[in-house]
Amino acid sequence: MAVGVGVRLPSGHPARVTRFVPISGTWRCDGDERGIPLRTITDYLQVPANAQVPLLGGRPA
Repeated sequence: MAVGVGVRLPSGHPARVTRFVPISGTWRCDGDERGIPLRTITDYLQVPANAQVPLLGGRPA
């Protein structure tokens, strides 16, 4: 998962960067690395109830 993070450059100027966060319980998330639970990602990808989502490029009714 990727999240936007504000940082300060060595020059002192602010910047926005993308930080990639591993999924908890995987080989990329060991030791002190803080991960994101898989459930967080699957909840984010769910279509809200009563959403009008077109299938195969169609238009919503």
